[in-house]
Amino acid sequence: MTHSLKKMSALLLSAAMLFGVQATGVFPSVVSAYAAETDGVAGASSGVTGDCAWTLDNGVLTIRGSGATAYYDTAVNKTPWGYNIKKVIIEDGVTQIGRCAFASCRQLTEVTIASSVVSIGFEAFKNCELLEKISLPDSVTDIGNSLYTAKGTLTGEVEAREGTYCIADRALYDQKEVTSLTLPESVEYIGGGAFTACTKLTDAVLPKHISELGTSLFNMSGIKRVTLPENLMEINKYMFSNCRELEEITLPEGLASIGINAFYGCSQLDVINNTDALTSIDGSAFLNSKWLNDQPDGAVYLGKVLYRYKGECPETVTIADGTTCISGGAFGGQKTLAYVELPVSLREIGDFAFESSGLNEINIPVSCNIIGESAFSYCKKLTTAVIGGGVTEWGPDTFYLCSALRELTICDGVKSIPDCSFLDCTALRHVTIPEGVTEIGYRAFIGCAKLSYVSLPESMTKLGEQAFFNCDSLKKLSVPKNCVEVGDMPFGLKYDDNYKTVKVDGFTAYVYTDSRALFYARMYDINYILLDNQPATPDEAQIAQSVEDARKALGDKFTEIALLFPVGGAFTKASADDYTYANRYAEQVYYDENASAEELILAREELQAAFEGLEPFEGDKAELWSLIEQLEAFIDTDEAKARDDYEALKDALNEAKVKYYYAGTQEELDKTAAALKELLDSLEPPEPQPTSGVTGDCAWTLGENGVLTISGKGAMGDYQ
Repeated sequence: MTHSLKKMSALLLSAAMLFGVQATGVFPSVVSAYAAETDGVAGASSGVTGDCAWTLDNGVLTIRGSGATAYYDTAVNKTPWGYNIKKVIIEDGVTQIGRCAFASCRQLTEVTIASSVVSIGFEAFKNCELLEKISLPDSVTDIGNSLYTAKGTLTGEVEAREGTYCIADRALYDQKEVTSLTLPESVEYIGGGAFTACTKLTDAVLPKHISELGTSLFNMSGIKRVTLPENLMEINKYMFSNCRELEEITLPEGLASIGINAFYGCSQLDVINNTDALTSIDGSAFLNSKWLNDQPDGAVYLGKVLYRYKGECPETVTIADGTTCISGGAFGGQKTLAYVELPVSLREIGDFAFESSGLNEINIPVSCNIIGESAFSYCKKLTTAVIGGGVTEWGPDTFYLCSALRELTICDGVKSIPDCSFLDCTALRHVTIPEGVTEIGYRAFIGCAKLSYVSLPESMTKLGEQAFFNCDSLKKLSVPKNCVEVGDMPFGLKYDDNYKTVKVDGFTAYVYTDSRALFYARMYDINYILLDNQPATPDEAQIAQSVEDARKALGDKFTEIALLFPVGGAFTKASADDYTYANRYAEQVYYDENASAEELILAREELQAAFEGLEPFEGDKAELWSLIEQLEAFIDTDEAKARDDYEALKDALNEAKVKYYYAGTQEELDKTAAALKELLDSLEPPEPQPTSGVTGDCAWTLGENGVLTISGKGAMGDYQ
């Protein structure tokens, strides 16, 4: 095996012991005051070291013999060959290289080790600054008190010797006859895959003080019982995956996180103890485990983590207070889910957590710091999203292909917009990036065909490649002066029908002299205006007047549409949704004291366009309109106003009107009519109670004062 020193056998702590690399917090500080000699024992050119002999010829040191070399240090027991060595040859027959054998040989550039060597001592090659390559034979099993790899086939119980610091990556890989494992407390690190495929390994006791273990540690092993370190904070990815004999696991009390596929395929695992401290679990961690398969339908929690929702979701899900994490894929594909209430305790939303779900809206609380990759991608019904200002880590493709997303609020505190985060959100109209955001990533808003207004903050320093590519409706973009890093084709370009890159008609970039934004505007012949040439002190009175005029024009448009709006009309759902959004946005801008003239004008134009775009819905709506009129007439009566449910009746009327005007299908109209008819039937006054009659052989009368009088001869009737 050939290794560079920088990637030495993927064995971090072994490298520390072999080459003397300091591992902070793991090993005691190594004495650095090495002797300054460069020649070692003066005049020596041959001699004995342990069971072997050595010769030094023109800087080439050759060691031959049967057995081990001697152990050395750099202060008292110095090596006899000194430090002025350029090449080392360890011949066949030598079995062990002693401690510090070549330490501080600063001119050493090449080492050849025979396949008879099984052990290399602690810091054997420390401070060999010019040594770039070393060949380690497969026979080496021990490096500096580290179990490097098992030689041959091990059977039964395996106990690492006292003083062992490290178990290397794949040290006992595929040792199928090992049944149990005991490691001394001296072990500081256990590498990835160290016990993978040990199919008969059933018991393992790991040192208590270790805080981190390698990946795939017991993957595909026969482990049934394992004592995990008390200080362990995370179960790494694949650690127990496909351990089909594992039935129960007790987690350390402080364990906070469980990684990718950690217990995947543990088909017998049904008991998990000590879960209270868990704050993060990867969505794949317990897939195909008995524990997960046996959970009832509904929200499945482990500690403070909502791991998965089993079965079909209701329309609305409220996540429990105290929940810190929603695992990856927890609600993936839940088409019936429309609304989810997130607690203020939430810290993390995992990868693909709500992918392809039926969510209509999402409000991410300020407490949430992490949003995983594609967390809301393919949510085709998602119309509204609020991203809290606490988000510090935000994965790519977050809202990828959320084609109904119209209203987006990014709160103050967010620092970046990741790659492809709103790719092909074709209904998105307006985006205001808050001050404090410094970066918009690669293709962040590509394909947002209806995006017409974007406000970028002065804090922004980076605009990613194709950030606003294929945004046909975006006719203007002002790039801040501080934005010094701009990727290729950032704005003003799109694909034509033949997928050829062309300019967006009517687009203008507002840029600064000598900026990267100007560079790309010129490169692609995009129309631009230099912001440097704008008046340094704009006329405030003129600006105020233009805002006032624009606000008045928008108010007049509201009045005009109200007068022209067709009474009793019904419209297709798509056109009605467009109008509803445009109207709501126009109201927000109209009442916003800080709105610019540009925003007010844009809101008026979009409201007019949406009104003109209303498409009549040709369906049988007469029955529903008749029922609406009946309910409206009843609501105007004193009888209705005296009812406890008066406000609910008004809400029902308004909802029915919305459905009438904006119903997308005949089925929707009929469903609304049936519900309204049922409500009206429940409002009919009860039949009048009789005030007289016969009971058995007698007669009865009921007076207005509630007095019942029975008269006659004989018996009354029997009743139950």
